Amino acid sequence: MKLNLTQLLTSFMMLCFVFSFAQEKTVSGKVTDQNGALLPGVSVLVVGTTTGTQSDFDGLYAISVAQGATLRFSYIGQKTQDVVVGSSNTIDVQLAEDAQALEEVIVTGFGNVSKTSFAGSAKVVAGENISNKSFTNVSQALAGEAAGVAVFNTSGQPGSTSTVRIRGFGSVNGSQAPLYIVDDAPFGGSLNDINPNDIKSVTVLKDASATSLYGARGANGVIVITTKRGRDAGNSINVSVKTGTNFQGVGRYETIKSPEEYIGINWQATRQRGLIENDGDNAAAVAYANANLFEGAGNADVSDISPVYNMWNVSGSGAQGVSELIDPATGMVRSGVSRRYNPELWEDFAFQNSNRTEANLTISNFSENSSLYTSVGFIDDIGYASNTDYKRLNARVAATNSFGDFVNMNTSLNYTQSETNNNGTGSSSSSQFWWIDNLPTIYPLFTRDAAGQKIEDPIYGGFLFDYGLEDGRGFGFATNGVADSQINISNSKANSVNFNNDTKITLAEGLKFENNFAYQYFMSDATSLNEPFYSPAKGDGGRINRSRGETKNYTIRTGLRYNKSFKDMNLSAFVSHVATAYEYNYLEAERSKLVTPFGTDIANGVINNPSDGFTDNERTESYIANVTTDFKNKYFLNATFNRDASSRFLNNKWGNFYSLGAAWVLTQEDFMSNVDFVDFLKVKASYGVIGNSGGVGLYPGYNLYSVNNLNDNISLAFATKGNPDLTWESSNQFNVG
Repeated sequence: MKLNLTQLLTSFMMLCFVFSFAQEKTVSGKVTDQNGALLPGVSVLVVGTTTGTQSDFDGLYAISVAQGATLRFSYIGQKTQDVVVGSSNTIDVQLAEDAQALEEVIVTGFGNVSKTSFAGSAKVVAGENISNKSFTNVSQALAGEAAGVAVFNTSGQPGSTSTVRIRGFGSVNGSQAPLYIVDDAPFGGSLNDINPNDIKSVTVLKDASATSLYGARGANGVIVITTKRGRDAGNSINVSVKTGTNFQGVGRYETIKSPEEYIGINWQATRQRGLIENDGDNAAAVAYANANLFEGAGNADVSDISPVYNMWNVSGSGAQGVSELIDPATGMVRSGVSRRYNPELWEDFAFQNSNRTEANLTISNFSENSSLYTSVGFIDDIGYASNTDYKRLNARVAATNSFGDFVNMNTSLNYTQSETNNNGTGSSSSSQFWWIDNLPTIYPLFTRDAAGQKIEDPIYGGFLFDYGLEDGRGFGFATNGVADSQINISNSKANSVNFNNDTKITLAEGLKFENNFAYQYFMSDATSLNEPFYSPAKGDGGRINRSRGETKNYTIRTGLRYNKSFKDMNLSAFVSHVATAYEYNYLEAERSKLVTPFGTDIANGVINNPSDGFTDNERTESYIANVTTDFKNKYFLNATFNRDASSRFLNNKWGNFYSLGAAWVLTQEDFMSNVDFVDFLKVKASYGVIGNSGGVGLYPGYNLYSVNNLNDNISLAFATKGNPDLTWESSNQFNVG
């Protein structure tokens, strides 16, 4: 019994000893660079666990860790360093510079290459340059970031995407839009689905040597977007809120602002016509101008200004009244002539200084073999044009996992929901901007009575908008863009899901199998309502239109990559097969004779108008081969061959395209070693033949017919003659620099 008690006590003491040995303690210290400067944001990770922290603004850190464990310190531009925890509670670390990591890396979508070895033409834009700008998508934020990249913002509508052109217009009849690549996969969704706050970098590929990796799809340049992962942000939780004001920073076109100046110029123009018709007799020309300044019986071919818009306190709009209004000596309104009313400045009702609010939450975590990045973003962007706005909610999850030294997997899932209110931002007379720039200043926004007083609106309240219906307005008859933006409805809602999975498997030393699968789903539901009392649809009793578009894209890329280093030469080669599928389904319904002026359901109308619906499809396939080699890190050569096929073509589906690129780093030569004023000098040239299948429609090889109703019978009307022998457009591109 005594022996058993002794053994029990001994076991208990040993357990306490083991427990004490494994007990964690707090280790703290500071992290500096090679020059002794403190480094904030250094990742400190306990190897083999998910426990980690970051150094603060002063380069200080503290972490709970067991003695004997290994701490891993990593920072961009510095070499990663491992330190074993000993008996000391203080560990100060000085990191060494990693020159290779500091070198700018160019992401091509088919791998990463250093700027030194790259033989093509490209520009890397840091993610911070994108997210620091207050834009809803990356297309707007690219303005001014890269030479040769033109960004056209053609709409003031919040949430609109910009037109991007790389090195001008690469095709006469074909597509001129660049290809977007997101996390190594072609992206066919809306750029609003990508939160700029989630972007790590953007690479713009410009020449044939760089874009030929994507075959025909890259004919107009390629924009490669790399999003953030957990390892990029470290173990952290970040919350950011940005707010600002939308206002007009650039002045609008210079226009005639004064009604007196406008009516005076019109009188002078009418007088000039009078001189022609009266053989240069000035007195007769003045009388002619006085009689025809305002529209009347028999002079519609001379004037289109209705007497309704004569706002001045004169005896009328005939010759006597105009003689009281205009001084023939100056051709302008006489001094002392007053107005019956002051017409509104339309821009005061069309435009507004408005607020924009953006909030983002990111949570990131990483360990030795995995990482997780989660983000949630919200934007509420009220437009500068009245009754326009854009709201977006997006969420994203991105994970990386390594299984041993053989399998690496990157997976991301993104969901976006958006709502757009785009009243008054259409084209021509449906645009508030168009009205402000073109409307003569004699026309008021609201209808006036004989005394010049605004007339109350008996239907909607407030004042009655002027549509130019009384005697006919000479400009913009029967329309009012600002009024339409207030009492009509034009909006859309969109939902999208984007999934991407990239897998790399090491088969042997230097040999990898690569597979990338990407899927994008986008659905948009649009509503357009023209109210029944004043809008252009007044004659139909109002009109409601509902449409829905559904887009599906998927891409599968499979390939083999081989890398081998010899004594003075490095070799990299890959072959790849890419298949893509695109499907777009559209459905539209419309009814007129509205029951209520604001009901947005299709049941609000009682008369069926012609509806529409169709499905578009496209399939593409590509075989790609690429070889890149360098000798002594001075001479670089790149060659790419593509064989592409498109369902757009019938008899000539396949096209062959290629590119060659070479670079010579002169600063690596001995004869440049003593040239101190040159840090880096490289000569490069590339040539390629690139294909393009866009801009000719999805079915250019077929005869197309429209389907119609002829007395409740099927009617097929010939629409377009197809060309079955149509094939790829090709362009030869040469670049030197």
